[in-house]
Amino acid sequence: TALKNLPDRDNDLARQLEDAYIHSSVLLMGNAGPEAQRSTMQRFIDYLKTKADPSETDLKMALLAGQNLEQLADSKIAIQAYQDLADILAAKKIDRFDLWVELLRGNAVRLQSIGKQIDLKATALDGSSFDLVSLRGKHVLLYFWATWDRVTEV
Repeated sequence: TALKNLPDRDNDLARQLEDAYIHSSVLLMGNAGPEAQRSTMQRFIDYLKTKADPSETDLKMALLAGQNLEQLADSKIAIQAYQDLADILAAKKIDRFDLWVELLRGNAVRLQSIGKQIDLKATALDGSSFDLVSLRGKHVLLYFWATWDRVTEV
């Protein structure tokens, strides 16, 4: 409300106050109830849309905002927030945002994957093929490696 009463909202001081207000709202969002979190998230999304070149702090706040929403019982809200934030940053077409867009979208995918079956078919060391579903009820260790991984002998 104090920001709305400023006579000139386009000067540097007003922008700094708005940045500080939005960032502190996101930081405190985890302590608020679900409705306050949703309204804070919407305010943050609107804020990011208006910024031509969001700062590094804005990007960190985007990630923190999504993480705060993950604490809600309804993960759909966090998923939507991550997707919306990624879309906003991607639309700005700034190369340094690419990693942040990927990170935000990855978090949305991670949340959507919870409780879903993994479709994994592979070849065992003896050359036989198997499907992860066929191992249901058994303990399974998945070890991922790459050709550039090195094991150091001591």
